[in-house]
Amino acid sequence: MSATEVNKEDLRGIVADALEADREEVGDRADFAEELEVDSLVQLEISSQVENLYGISIEEVLASGVSTLDELHGFVTARLAERHPA
Repeated sequence: MSATEVNKEDLRGIVADALEADREEVGDRADFAEELEVDSLVQLEISSQVENLYGISIEEVLASGVSTLDELHGFVTARLAERHPA
C-alpha cells in the first residue's frame, strides 16, 4: 500500500466495529449521527482507530467534521497526500 492509498473497506470496518454493527450497515453516504447513531464516544473510538492505522491524530479527525464514510475516506486520503506528496 502506498502512503496515500486508503482502503475504504478498512475504514468501513473501523466504523462498523465501533458501532458493533455489520459492515453492510455502514453505507458510503450514511450520515454518522443521523442514520448510524454515532455518538461522541463512538466518534472517539473511530478517531482512535484512524490514528492507529494512518497516524492522523484523534484531534484532527474529530475536528474534520466528517459525517459519512465517503467524507472520512476523502479526509484521510487528503491528509496522507499532504504528508507524502507524489
